[in-house]
Amino acid sequence: MTHFPAGLPDHASAEATLDAISVRFTDLVAAECQQQLLETLSQDVCSATCEEEMVIGLFRALTRRCGAPPLFYLGIGDGGAYCRLQMASDTKVPTPSPMLSIAVLERHDHSFLARDVLMAAFGKNFPARYGLYLRHAGQPLAVVGFEAKPADPLFLPFLDRLATLASMGLMTMRQKESLSKLEQLLARQQLQLRRQNRMLQVLDPGSRIALRLESWQQQLEELLGETVVALDGEKGSIMVLDDFSHELVVRYTCGLERQVQERIRSGEHACKRFQLGEGLAGSVAQSLQPKIANSVDREPLFVEPISSQVQSIMCLPLEMDGLTLGVMNITNQSPGRKFLNRHMEEGMKLASQAAALLYQARLDQVAILDPVSGTYSKSHFNLRTRDEVARARRYQRPLCFLVIQLAGLGALRTQLGDQRADGIERDFAQLLQQTVRETDLVGRWADHTYAVLMPETSALEGMFAAERICQVSWTCAALEVHQVTAHVGLSSYPEQSTGMAGLVSQAEQAARTAVRSQDLLPVLVSPGTCR
Repeated sequence: MTHFPAGLPDHASAEATLDAISVRFTDLVAAECQQQLLETLSQDVCSATCEEEMVIGLFRALTRRCGAPPLFYLGIGDGGAYCRLQMASDTKVPTPSPMLSIAVLERHDHSFLARDVLMAAFGKNFPARYGLYLRHAGQPLAVVGFEAKPADPLFLPFLDRLATLASMGLMTMRQKESLSKLEQLLARQQLQLRRQNRMLQVLDPGSRIALRLESWQQQLEELLGETVVALDGEKGSIMVLDDFSHELVVRYTCGLERQVQERIRSGEHACKRFQLGEGLAGSVAQSLQPKIANSVDREPLFVEPISSQVQSIMCLPLEMDGLTLGVMNITNQSPGRKFLNRHMEEGMKLASQAAALLYQARLDQVAILDPVSGTYSKSHFNLRTRDEVARARRYQRPLCFLVIQLAGLGALRTQLGDQRADGIERDFAQLLQQTVRETDLVGRWADHTYAVLMPETSALEGMFAAERICQVSWTCAALEVHQVTAHVGLSSYPEQSTGMAGLVSQAEQAARTAVRSQDLLPVLVSPGTCR
């Protein structure tokens, strides 16, 4: 029989001691394992080049600790915007409300999110039982949803350390990404600024004038609006004297609907024209003396007082050194009030500014416009064509060049004189500009010859446009009466030519071929010729 020495523990006490030692050993092993996982995650964070790579390391650590992979990663950006949703499985995550989620998460101080917190933040259909909460300085950064939660007491401290490490890495990564985006944006802005500076340096004088013309149109409209307000008027208009017809034509308006004003400025909405000396506006333009009519129904010079819906009007001449440019009209003084002499004095000051703008615009128009047709002059059209061909070559975009010859107009000019022939050309040029697109350029190319440059247009689209020009020319009464016909030649980039010289020569040859054939359809030179 074996006897245990006195003082030794009994069997139960020995088993309890062994269990305690085993638990302690297990805890030490688990702690060592957790430390290794954290060190591995730290290495992944340091070597990651983007947020996605860092998340993969975070997933790896959670998978090894929980025994099952996480469900998803939900990154939360500035202002509550969900900047990234990376799925680790086929789980579908509904789009949560950013404001609600941020409000709930900001009140939570722990890295571990229980089911009730997740439901409060993201809704009851949120497909995760537990969550790992990443934050920095109280700002939510991300939430990782997972299902498996070990029961050992070391798991929650592990989550805290994991969240701290991942949050620091995530914040650093986002700051790097933000800095990189800012650097890229700054580089793009600097590149754009350099390009703009180069464009301004090489911009031809004609193009600068065209830009100024657009600016002066805006300035005239703004000045007209200021004049209407200053004189307590309701509406206003600027009538410009047409150099060819010597008629006053409404070009700028104020107080009407925006669409109507744009149609009037473009000429689509026809307004009554006045000869010099005709009506109140014509009388002011002829005499260059301002006039006031506070009751237009009693003014014998005012035309159509009932249909015009005008009760009172002030007409201010627009002139420069005795040269008539147009008339500014301010209508409908406030109820119970009249236009006075002080209104006229103030209005003439503003009218003189409008006259200066119109005069400068006329000078610039002479530099870039053909005086007969009103289209671009050949010199300006050549400059614009050169730029468009270079742009088409740089960006590999299609382009078409059309040459339109008016057959029979030369003999007619000899028979009827230059004035009648110029009128026919003006009618055709106006019809041509209305037929093509706003982005197309129309210019005077030679005697009785016009050109159209059509950017972003293929050869087939150019053929359709050329046929449309021929068909529309048949409806021009001035051409039909005098038996003048329009013939179109076409060339295209890059099908027929890759340079401006070849593009122009082919279109000219095609137009001559069309004239000789007496065919009213456009002629397209075959590829490979005149290259």
